Amino acid sequence: MKKRWCKLLLPILAIAFLFVGGVSVEAAVRQTQASANRIDFSWDAYSSTYSDYQDLYYEVSWGESSSSLTNSGKVNLSTTQTYLYNLPSTAKIYIEVNLVYSYNGELRKRWIGGTYCYTLPGTVTTFSGYDFCSNQKGLEIAWTAPSGNYSPYYEYQILNTSNQVISSGTRYGSSLYLSSYPGFNRVARLRVRPYITANNTTYYGNWSAFKNIVPQPIVKSAKLKSGNAVKITWKKVKGASKYVVYMSKKEKSGYKKITTLSSKKTSYTVKKFKGKKFAKYKNYYYKIVTKTKKYGSSAKNYYNGFYIYNRYR
Repeated sequence: MKKRWCKLLLPILAIAFLFVGGVSVEAAVRQTQASANRIDFSWDAYSSTYSDYQDLYYEVSWGESSSSLTNSGKVNLSTTQTYLYNLPSTAKIYIEVNLVYSYNGELRKRWIGGTYCYTLPGTVTTFSGYDFCSNQKGLEIAWTAPSGNYSPYYEYQILNTSNQVISSGTRYGSSLYLSSYPGFNRVARLRVRPYITANNTTYYGNWSAFKNIVPQPIVKSAKLKSGNAVKITWKKVKGASKYVVYMSKKEKSGYKKITTLSSKKTSYTVKKFKGKKFAKYKNYYYKIVTKTKKYGSSAKNYYNGFYIYNRYR
């Protein structure tokens, strides 16, 4: 924790008080507010118990941990709160407060408390590609965690194109896996925001920009018809504007676009592939890509489960 990394706001007044008698009480330091580059915190007042003790000021120290307090500052006795500023986002800082007092002309310290405090986590800006899992009805996606020295939790929301939330929740770690995803058959948008909880209070970072999620249609069947033609049928995707049909003799490569259809279509009959009739004893693989006007297109390949094949004899 470098000294130029953050600063302590010091009260202007410097007042020394002499307390006589009373009972000594120690209390924990607590975070009271968080922003992207600032931490507010407070502590309970402490006073000496004997007349020959003279309280002078509070000493606030901070660093990466309780064993690495590399910065310190003085706070006068008239207040029990202050803040650190000029901090980076997603910063975890250990803050310790001591009472500095004089006894027979000798400076001493009384430990009041210490705790970890946090600035708000940064905003998620990058998402990975997404998959709908082998059952074609789940969802798996990841994002790049904001840089910093702690790992936040995340709240996520998935909205349909009418801005209605269709799925939401929280995650620890920068990825999301839903084995049963309610948006598997509709165009949707995902956003996430990181958060941290300190002193029983949750502090939220900003929402990310939306990540569009366009599902690939689920192919229901690909059946050989009379005359050596294949009829492909699929399930409709809500929000689609067009469907593009691809075909290949290989499961993971070699896909050729066969046709582009309107969103009203949910079937298509293929009579030839690459200008040739279907060969006997060969596997043919089919994928349907969803096209939209505003949210992009689905990928052509997900997990291995996203293909239909038939052996024609």
